[in-house]
Amino acid sequence: MANARIHGFSFLKHTVSLKSTKAFSRLYSKGTRRSGQLVTVTVAENRRKQSRLGIPCSVKLGKAHYRNRVRRRIKEAYRCEEERLRSGLDIMITPKQAAHDCDFAVLRRELVWAFGKLGCVLPRQSAGTAENRGAGAATGTDKQ
Repeated sequence: MANARIHGFSFLKHTVSLKSTKAFSRLYSKGTRRSGQLVTVTVAENRRKQSRLGIPCSVKLGKAHYRNRVRRRIKEAYRCEEERLRSGLDIMITPKQAAHDCDFAVLRRELVWAFGKLGCVLPRQSAGTAENRGAGAATGTDKQ
């Protein structure tokens, strides 16, 4: 967690910031990408325990306050889905012009779609796992 604070994403649990030009170039050339109407998501393995997230915003998106708002919304959508994603990935989410005036739910749904197409999502756990049984006992739904 301390490492995440150094790189600027203190609210993300398993992700640090992708900063270097070399890392962005490698990801752009070797990564797999999926494009939607709002964002383009590029992903590659990074051989680390943590994932790295980069959000390059072009001046084409508008003035600084528009670019910053788009970045914040993408970070929040990513944070909501972070637990479902595999670790050890370099992820670049490049917003398109339409991203700054769209609904947040639509943006999040498009990120989920792109992550699913790129194979970043962890498989779902079956209903018989110990975690699910523990949750049922805590809510009082187990039969006596």
